[in-house]
This record gives sequence, structure tokens and C-alpha cells, in this order.
Amino acid sequence: MRAALQSEYDKEMSGKYIHEMIPFADWLAQRNAPTGKAHGGQPNLDVMRLAIGGQGPKNWLKGSVEQVIEPLKSKGASEADRAWFEQRREQNPEEYRRAMEAIPRTEAINQWIERNLANYIKKQMATHDDPIRKLAEQGIVHIAPDQVGMNRHRASDHRRTMDGKQLAESEEAKAWEDASDVAFLSTDVGNWVRGSTEEEIEPWMRKVDPKTPLYYPSDSMHAHYLGFDHLVDILKEDLAQGRIRPEQLSKVSIEQAVRRAHEYDQERKKAMAETALKATEGMPVHKDYGDGFKWIELTLPKELPEGWTAKTLPTGRETYYDPEGERHVHPGMERLSDALKYEGDTMGHCVGGYCPDVAAGHSRIFSLRDAKNEPHVTIEVQPKKTAPRHEDVLAEMKKNFNLDLLPDEDYDISYEQTLNHLRRNPPLEIKQIKGKQNAKPKKDYIPYVQDFVRSGNWSEVNDFRNTDLIRKSDLIDKFSPEELDAVGKGEYLTHGEHSDLLLKALQPPKGKAHGGITHAHHLEIEERRL
Repeated sequence: MRAALQSEYDKEMSGKYIHEMIPFADWLAQRNAPTGKAHGGQPNLDVMRLAIGGQGPKNWLKGSVEQVIEPLKSKGASEADRAWFEQRREQNPEEYRRAMEAIPRTEAINQWIERNLANYIKKQMATHDDPIRKLAEQGIVHIAPDQVGMNRHRASDHRRTMDGKQLAESEEAKAWEDASDVAFLSTDVGNWVRGSTEEEIEPWMRKVDPKTPLYYPSDSMHAHYLGFDHLVDILKEDLAQGRIRPEQLSKVSIEQAVRRAHEYDQERKKAMAETALKATEGMPVHKDYGDGFKWIELTLPKELPEGWTAKTLPTGRETYYDPEGERHVHPGMERLSDALKYEGDTMGHCVGGYCPDVAAGHSRIFSLRDAKNEPHVTIEVQPKKTAPRHEDVLAEMKKNFNLDLLPDEDYDISYEQTLNHLRRNPPLEIKQIKGKQNAKPKKDYIPYVQDFVRSGNWSEVNDFRNTDLIRKSDLIDKFSPEELDAVGKGEYLTHGEHSDLLLKALQPPKGKAHGGITHAHHLEIEERRL
């Protein structure tokens, strides 16, 4: 009998990873325990084993997961309110009707959260068989990889502590695995019992080995950052629209919910893209590169529809009249609003709320679009709000006059005219340069950003760190004006052009052969490096 049991044990252990193996005596005790239960009524160790890259079904601190999902529950009319609505039925029959329709939906969504979602967190999340990670391997996600989770940078250290490895292969799956792995913390029952009051100690904890693992959510298990609120919102909408009946919701698995959310997001993205295409039709192209990428300006059309007229009020504000003489906002305002909203929603920043400023001319928005008309970089340009400086006026005058030859009386007149011109037409400054989620644009788009910056005459460039450019003015103490002019006109250099300057500096001075570079020349080169 012992030999047969040993053979069975060896066969079962051969299919496990080292950290999953358990001693023969523990295995035998589990084998003889009631199915699925160990001493104290808890899941047996085989069920509780660590997953590679996650934990798996486990002993959970009572009520801990419930605290995470409680904010997701619907606050609409529920069974607890039924009697109250019944009493008001005669007074407000319409309110009663809406409540009776809402109660089954509220109960259904809350039960799905309490059962289906909670069971996923406790039994599947961050395990070998995590269905959300497996779907992510196929590119099916319910939350964008760059938005999922909190403290994902701690995942590697967390897995080492939990004696696990990463399972995911795709970037989407790795993002979910990192986010879910750091959402758990663990201790053992002995530590918990020693540091807890009698009220906090559950009866089963007195009966198990003190080294039994005990799990609870970390601060990184946040329903919003894990996208659970998005799943719930879509299920609520499907219930409200009649796409699913309340009695069917309990059968919707977490996998089906994620698939539905992905489908919903793709439909919404497609609809937004179609709206954006219509909204940006006819908007001016700032520059087309001929490779599918172009800068467009999101602005009001310069031409009004046929029959429309514009009038300037005494306040300076423009107002518009249709062919029947009815007063309106600019007829292109709705289209501009749609275009800015699409830009903001797709890029993950707040430019969607800039419509009033753009319409009033206080702000100009440029968007780098690809061949599919999807945005990748947003640049905001504004008129400089400070009064023209003396040097600004002189610089503008030099464009039209030789100041050394200008008579004093003409100089004063020209200065005043130029000053007034700059006040009426202030120079433009780049206010913001943003990639998605207000981050630095991806390196693939940096050349387009650099071209935008270098091809304009800007009084100032904010977010300069997002351009990967170098100001020539920062190099004047390291290179001569002739050296700087030799790599192109304008104020800005790419890192490649700066490298060219350094390479030229490596060339030995005239009269020196290779090997004859002086120590002083080496020092000079080092001083020229940024």
C-alpha cells in the first residue's frame, strides 16, 4: 500500500514546479481529507498553491475583498426599497413604474458584483488560469494596458517575494499580470493572530497550522485602476437597454464580461473615429509629410455657410446670423467641439474642454494624425500674453529696417508702429506638447514634433523636454557662432546635429597629426559636451 501511495505521490509531484511540491506526509493528509477541504474547513494546500506569476485560490481575510468591490454596487432602487415605493404607488404611479423596472436590474448587478466578480478575485485573479490574462494574450482587454493598475513597477519584486514567475508573453498580458500580482499581500495565520484582537480572529484560524498563508488586498487593488468599474458600467448599460435580462446576468462569467467590454470599446472607438473624420473634414492641414502623417489644426472654418453673416458687437465679440436672420453661435462650433472631444478622449488629456478658447482665438490646437486619422501628439499654441519687450520690438524692426541708418525721427515713429503691431499681433508661443496621457510623445513621433518646432517662429517653447531638441543658446559658451551656423539656421539642434558638432571638435587642430592632440584640446572637447 505504501509503495502504491508513494508511486502516486511521485507521479503527482513530477508535474509540479519546485515551489508547489509538498512533503509526502502533508500530501497524504490532504488525500484523506474531505474533497476540497483541509483541516478547519479551508481549501487544501493543493488548491491554495502559488501560481507562477500569481497566487490562486486562498484563505482570504474576511471582508477584505468585499471592501474593494462595495463602491461598485448600484445605489438604485433595490428590494429593500420595494415596500416604500408600494406605499407611494397611488401618489406617483410613474415613479413606481420606474422603480419596479429598476429593482431587478439593481439586484442583478449587485449580485454579479458580490458573486461573479468576487469569486474571480478570490479564485482566479493572478493564477495560472486567470481568464483576463489569457484574453489579454489575444489582445482582448477591458482596460488599456497603459492605464491598468497601480504600482506595477513593484511586480517583479512582489513575484520574487511570493516565489513566482511571470507567465504573460504579450505586452497586454504582462500589464494585467503585473497589475493583478501587486494587488495582493500575504501574511501567515500565526502573525495575524498574534497582532489581532479576539474580534478580528476567525474561529478557523485557531485550528490550522500557524504558517498557513493568509491573503488580503493591497492598496493597489483598486476597482477603478483594474477596470472593474468599466465592466460593471457596461453590464448596467446592457441591462438598461434590454440587451440582457436581469435573470441572465448571474450566468455571465468574468471572461464573457471582458469580451463584452472589449467589443463595446471597439464599437465606441470606431464610432468616435467616424465622428472625428467628419469633424476634421476641411480643417486646415498645417503640414503633410507624404508618409501618412500630417499636422492638422483643429479650428473653426474660415468660410461661413452660404447665406450666413457675421457681425462684430461693440464688445468685440463675433455673432452669427443664419439666412433667416436668426442669431447663433458659429455654425462650425459643434464640429469643432466634436473634433476636440475626440482628440481629448483618444489622447487621454483635457483638450476636449478647450473649445471656447479655440473659438475665441485664445488657443490653437495642432494634432499629429496618421493615415487612419488617429492622433498621436497634441500641441497647443497661444498668443504670448505678456507685453512686447524692448528687444522684441527691435528684433521685429530689424526685419524691415537697417537701424544704424535710420534717422532718429523715423526711428521713433517706426518703434511706435512696431510696438503697436506686436500688441495687436502678439508672437506665438508653444504652450504644451503632449503625447497620450499627457506623457512625452513616443520616439517614433519625435521627428514630427521637432519639425513643427523648428519650422515655426515661436517666442517661447514650453514642454521643451518633450522635443529632444537642444537650444543653440545653451551652447554659445562651447561653440563659436560659425560652428553653430554650420549645422543649420534656427535656434534648435537635434541630438544628431550636436553629435556632429562634437565629431568636428574631435578633429585635431591644423598642424597636428593623429596622435598629436594636446591635453588642452581633450579638455576643450569635454567642456563642449552637454
